[in-house]
Amino acid sequence: MLRRIEARGTHETARRVRSICGRVFRDAVPTGWANRDVAAELHGALMSTKAKNFAVLTDPKRIGELLRAIAG
Repeated sequence: MLRRIEARGTHETARRVRSICGRVFRDAVPTGWANRDVAAELHGALMSTKAKNFAVLTDPKRIGELLRAIAG
């Protein structure tokens, strides 16, 4: 299931689904509904996402121009 989600290019969604499954299994093991947490075994199996850098204004004059443009 996680590989199909990951194949669509939605890596963060796949990580979240694995996390939710892990929560379900952590509750199921003590109550006897499951023998072990299989989601924990998949911890490093998913591809990691690459960080994206965003543009930033560091010059105070340019920040002022931006704020005036937004207000206008």
